Amino acid sequence: MLPNITFKQGNTCPTILTHISHRPVEEYPLCLITKQKSFHSSELQNVSDHLEAVKSEALLGKWELHLLRTGHPSESVAERLLPLTKIVHSNTSVTKYSLDGETKKFLPDWGEMFLLEIAYRGLCSMAMIYDDHPRIDYLRYVNKHIIAGAHWPRKEDEAGVLYFYLTKC
Repeated sequence: MLPNITFKQGNTCPTILTHISHRPVEEYPLCLITKQKSFHSSELQNVSDHLEAVKSEALLGKWELHLLRTGHPSESVAERLLPLTKIVHSNTSVTKYSLDGETKKFLPDWGEMFLLEIAYRGLCSMAMIYDDHPRIDYLRYVNKHIIAGAHWPRKEDEAGVLYFYLTKC
């Protein structure tokens, strides 16, 4: 669910620094995801660096994952799992499943996850830690309906992070 916010006409958003000089920083990711289909990873990292930390209470509930396409090598694997839903039950219990039509496909090979507050690029915020894989989803607060994320797979460290956002279901 994206809030109804009007942006100036055009195919692209201004730079983040231009945007935040006139509008709230949390509106900038909304501009990007409504106007662009692909992104440069440095642009998304810059946006993430300007967002606030997210608290665990804000993450409780059911969230749908959306990829932000940057050409990351893991995008093709992630796309095959879409639509992907994550359910935050508590700090110690996060599950995810994919949908095959109307049927939920739980993903036991990925294991469960838990929440932990950790520092990423100078800001302590909640992250989803995978139980069975060396992967972390670093999270930043956009608004009560949208959370920005940076997925870091340790085994693909040289490829950087895979960017995504979660929308509240």
